[in-house]
Amino acid sequence: MELKDFQARALIGLAFRVGGRVEKLSELKPKLEVSHRQRLLQEKLVEVSKGPRGAKSMELTETGWRWVSENLQHSMPKGSELLADVLKSVSQFLAANDIGFGDFVSAQKVLNTQRYTDAERSQYSLEISDLVLSHIHQLTGGSSGERVRLADLRSRLGDVPKKVFDRALLDLQNSDSIALGSLDFKPDIRQEDEEAAVMVGGEARHILYLRGQLNDASN
Repeated sequence: MELKDFQARALIGLAFRVGGRVEKLSELKPKLEVSHRQRLLQEKLVEVSKGPRGAKSMELTETGWRWVSENLQHSMPKGSELLADVLKSVSQFLAANDIGFGDFVSAQKVLNTQRYTDAERSQYSLEISDLVLSHIHQLTGGSSGERVRLADLRSRLGDVPKKVFDRALLDLQNSDSIALGSLDFKPDIRQEDEEAAVMVGGEARHILYLRGQLNDASN
């Protein structure tokens, strides 16, 4: 989708706010007219909600986060040339180092896999998968009927980069150790659920279940 320069500037600016959110529309920079905000809403790039005192807040949706990560080199309004140069460098750095934009803005520690051999990376992935499975076992007691929110699991593994965490979950699903699922009732989906979600087939997965029983997953 093609956006005007000032709309792109507002979206990218929103991404650098905590949680990709402003509590009041007046905090959005640059300010957007109603028709320009409406375009962002129609494209499902943002959501607007009303707070307890009537003030309207705005936050990026998953689609919005994806748009920003893919359009850091979008042209900027006149007067923002320095910002455009900085964002271009950021985009090139993230691509060269295979780092996700979400990890960048949240200051996540990222594994530099270029320093490791294929065997070492494989061993690291296996160790992380075992660690993730161990925490799933702790949260479920080994029961395949217990639902686990990825956000709750993610909170236990804050030192593991998001991309590595996601890869471990996908590997566990591919090995039939877990089944990833979605929260279909939108009011149940919290901000932390969106942030911890794993994309599978273009759909966000927010929860998981164990497949079968684990005898001793913590070992």
